[in-house]
Amino acid sequence: MRSAWTSARAKRCGFYFDPAKLRTSYLAYEARQASGEQYAKIEKAYDTTYKATSEKVSQDVDYCSDRKALEIKGDLERHLAADY
Repeated sequence: MRSAWTSARAKRCGFYFDPAKLRTSYLAYEARQASGEQYAKIEKAYDTTYKATSEKVSQDVDYCSDRKALEIKGDLERHLAADY
């Protein structure tokens, strides 16, 4: 669920991207590989991970340090390029 985790962290730190588009792209990737039941679990796990991560990082006012922003940027660029 690294894609959901990265998306939530990037949104918190103000990166310019569309979290819904990233979710759609990632889930489309998984849909090509998973059965209906497996896909439903993946979708639920994505949404749960995104929500939990968003809640956690929103509470930390110092979350978006320069070091962390560089890490998030690299992960986000990879996910936006559909490298999951």
